[in-house]
Amino acid sequence: MQQSYSHLKSMLWATPGARVHAVIQGAKVPGLPALLQDADVPGWDCLWRGAQTPEKAAVAPYIVELGPESEFTDRVLRDLASAYPGWGVIGVGPVSLMAAREQGRRLLQVALPDGATPQWTWYDPVLWCGLLPQFDAFQLDEAFGPLTDWVVAGAQRWEWFTLSAGQLRTDVRERMAEQV
Repeated sequence: MQQSYSHLKSMLWATPGARVHAVIQGAKVPGLPALLQDADVPGWDCLWRGAQTPEKAAVAPYIVELGPESEFTDRVLRDLASAYPGWGVIGVGPVSLMAAREQGRRLLQVALPDGATPQWTWYDPVLWCGLLPQFDAFQLDEAFGPLTDWVVAGAQRWEWFTLSAGQLRTDVRERMAEQV
């Protein structure tokens, strides 16, 4: 069943106390730091720790708390989803921007069998959508942390991943074409 953009967007805030955080890849969205400077959002921060050179800031991942009535939210969910496939992912849960940021930072490091801990691009939607269904219960708990949902908002479809009672539930929601 196809759903309107407005309905899909409202579902992000359907749970009382839900806060919505987008993780946006600067490497996929040109000029992201400048867009964030003017964004009408409650807050945002870089997932990479410390000060970044302008070159690194341009490609860094950022976490942004979205607001249900924000023009920037519509820009992310409508425009970025259409213009920049793979722009990022959305985390939903009753957590502050700081708590969501720390969860995102924890996920940046993975432990390999040889003991190495490289940084990885977990917020790439293709990678995230492929990995979440493969994770065991412990890995799912680590991936979700304090969040209840991960959402990949694309131009034509949104994939919803919900962790409930240790079980991963996946739902694909088709987006209705907008009337012009």
